[in-house]
Amino acid sequence: MAQMLAFLLGIGLLFVTGADGLLHWLRTGDPLRMLMVGLVGGGAAGMVKLLAYVRGIYHLQLGLPLDTEQVKYKVTNWPVYHVRSPHFSMEGDSRRSLVMLDREWYISIRLLTSYVSSRDYRYTFRFPGRDDIVLSSSAQYLPGISMFDLDDTAFVRLSALDYALRFEENVAYIVEPASKPA
Repeated sequence: MAQMLAFLLGIGLLFVTGADGLLHWLRTGDPLRMLMVGLVGGGAAGMVKLLAYVRGIYHLQLGLPLDTEQVKYKVTNWPVYHVRSPHFSMEGDSRRSLVMLDREWYISIRLLTSYVSSRDYRYTFRFPGRDDIVLSSSAQYLPGISMFDLDDTAFVRLSALDYALRFEENVAYIVEPASKPA
């Protein structure tokens, strides 16, 4: 939304001044004009960023679920950890593969490729010494959902697989949950 607003503002400026007029105005090399362009452009970029923050706060205050853009932003900007497990062999880093959404940990199935098979939107997880777990993936994230797709990558909630995360420095370990119901 904010990017669209900035784009429309740029198109409107070109429409009002004309492309030739704008280029001529910038070509004169007048430092005051260049300063003005920098301030207006920087201000517009700052406003776009502020609008994104305000939108996120607004969603949180209303208790609305995260939308796809917010989920993408969280996945992209989440800290990177090395991911390991003492229960099954796997190793990799969490770049765009590990994220906490609504107090639940989600992991990309690309870190679990040795233990997952899929047919359409149904995924079967086969971990050593455990029963198979079959989950269906949703096209978008909703709070508490077991699986969802994001840019052709499926994410699964770790608690749906009966695992949890434990952190030691820059390593995230996939472990058994601390307390299992009796």
